[in-house]
Amino acid sequence: MYDAISKHLFLPTPSYGLKWVEKLAGFQRSQEEFGGLWSIITYDRYINAPTKEQADKILDEILTYNQDDLIASLAVYEWLEKIVADPTSHVL
Repeated sequence: MYDAISKHLFLPTPSYGLKWVEKLAGFQRSQEEFGGLWSIITYDRYINAPTKEQADKILDEILTYNQDDLIASLAVYEWLEKIVADPTSHVL
């Protein structure tokens, strides 16, 4: 989708990455903290968790983050389909 967006749309965002474009598609994440750096730090916390209970809790955060990415990707895809179907109705 990145190629379709970056080559054919001009969007009012500093980046055409998912975390920026999903907002235009109306997607809202379930977690307040997210992003590439967050995922690296959270994975490190998971690997180094002192107990299985803490590791399981952190793993749930990671799974929620991944689920949000998948749902956001679908939301952006559906948003793009609507733009293609009627380009004039989605002017930002």
